[in-house]
Amino acid sequence: MKTKPSRLTIEVREHPSTTPAYPCWLAIVTTARGLCYFCTNAGVKPTEEHVQQAWQEDRKAFDRYYS
Repeated sequence: MKTKPSRLTIEVREHPSTTPAYPCWLAIVTTARGLCYFCTNAGVKPTEEHVQQAWQEDRKAFDRYYS
C-alpha cells in the first residue's frame, strides 16, 4: 500500500526554559491541515530530518500545540 508523501512544516527553536548548562529545543510540526504538534528535545539541536523521522515513527510522542 502506497501512502502520499506528507507535507509538513518543521520548525526547531530554543525552548523557553533552556539554560546554558541544559540546552532544550522545541520542535514544532505543522501538518498540511494546519494542525500543530510539538516535542521537546534536550542536548544537541535536532535537524529537520530527525524531527520528520520521529514524526513518522511515533506521532504519539508529539503533543498538540495550541498557540
